[in-house]
Amino acid sequence: MHQKALNLGGAGSDNSTMERQARPIPPRAAVVALCAALFVVLAGRGTVAGMETAKESTLARTVSIKSAASEASDGRRRQNLRSRAARVATDNKQLRSTTPTGPSESFNPSPGQVVFEMDIPSIDLHETVVQGVEASQLARGPGHYPSCGVYFSTPYCSEFEQVWPGEVGRTVVGAHRTMAGAEFFDLGELRSGDDIRIRAPWGDFVYRVTRQQIVDDGDRSIIVPGIEARELVLVTCHPKFSSAQRLLIYARLVPPAAPSEPERPAKPETDRGFPALGL
Repeated sequence: MHQKALNLGGAGSDNSTMERQARPIPPRAAVVALCAALFVVLAGRGTVAGMETAKESTLARTVSIKSAASEASDGRRRQNLRSRAARVATDNKQLRSTTPTGPSESFNPSPGQVVFEMDIPSIDLHETVVQGVEASQLARGPGHYPSCGVYFSTPYCSEFEQVWPGEVGRTVVGAHRTMAGAEFFDLGELRSGDDIRIRAPWGDFVYRVTRQQIVDDGDRSIIVPGIEARELVLVTCHPKFSSAQRLLIYARLVPPAAPSEPERPAKPETDRGFPALGL
């Protein structure tokens, strides 16, 4: 029995040895390759993570640079706006002291009332201008073209607001060329550059002739709103001794000169380095 047990034990030992011999032992090259593959995978993950981190960092720097540039641009824009506002304020302050204006809103002359004086030195004209251009008004002298209202009706008035000398828009004055006083007899002699001087209760103005035009007698194109310039138009019949057409003389207001700064008093002379006495 002892021998049998030994045999049994020997049989078990042989089986274990056979199992160990049956298992394939991995070659060393395979182990190295496996380790290398694992390293490549881990290294690849690290590289991807590093690239993502670098990309995020670059994006953050780009956003920061753009934000700084935008803030700088906004700062320059605000500075430019402030500078422009300051210049406009300065210009407006100067304009308030130099820009001509018309009469007060309460000024409402009746037909035939004298409203201002007009001088044209180049043709030796010196006349008073009345309100209205109907026959009864033109018999008294040149007439200022009025707005339609209680006193005036078409076609001897404008449906638009009348413009007075000094105001923005077109001031229109008409007179006879050969009838009544024939105040505008020599109007065709005016040339570009000639001055037309207006003296009104609200100010003195100088208009300078720019051009002339001849239109049909029914042409009312000179009576238009929205003229941004300060303009004066003189109207009379054309040719002389006929009313078939109209002669128009256009003139622009000459801007008044800006007030000059007062001159500084001269420094007192000195003698031998000592200030002169105020005697």
